Amino acid sequence: MSPEQCDAQADKDWSLPPVHTPGRILYHENGEANSHALLEAGEDGEPGNWLMTLQHNGHQTTERQRANLRRLVACWNACLNLPTDMLEHVGNIVVEASVPFRILIEQRDELRAALEEFLEMTEEPPEGNCSCHLNPPCSDCVDHSGLRRAFKIGRAALAKARGQA
Repeated sequence: MSPEQCDAQADKDWSLPPVHTPGRILYHENGEANSHALLEAGEDGEPGNWLMTLQHNGHQTTERQRANLRRLVACWNACLNLPTDMLEHVGNIVVEASVPFRILIEQRDELRAALEEFLEMTEEPPEGNCSCHLNPPCSDCVDHSGLRRAFKIGRAALAKARGQA
């Protein structure tokens, strides 16, 4: 390293949080026992730049090594847009609560399907015809306001879940 490069390193602000490699990654078996590489995935999904090499525990079977690397890569790729600090925090909460993430996803999907079924099968209340200004509370508000509100909230929740809100 040249003196100029040393000075540049000395002047670097090391207090900034490090930024990890962006994007998806792939793993590749290097052809040597227990040696694997993690590669950046190109835009076309093909292997890109070399990221790191991993030396696996030689006492583990090749199948176990592959399974471990597939899991590391899958976790990295599943968390692409999530900040590392948040992942560390959420990971602790999930472990402490002993609630697997997949159960939360299943519950969300079941509730979404139930809400869709409810909105489809329940007769929608008629358009509002409020006459509270004459004689509060009017029969229209008494008979239909709660169901109108439930339909509005349910439709908004489904739109948000579908990314349409």
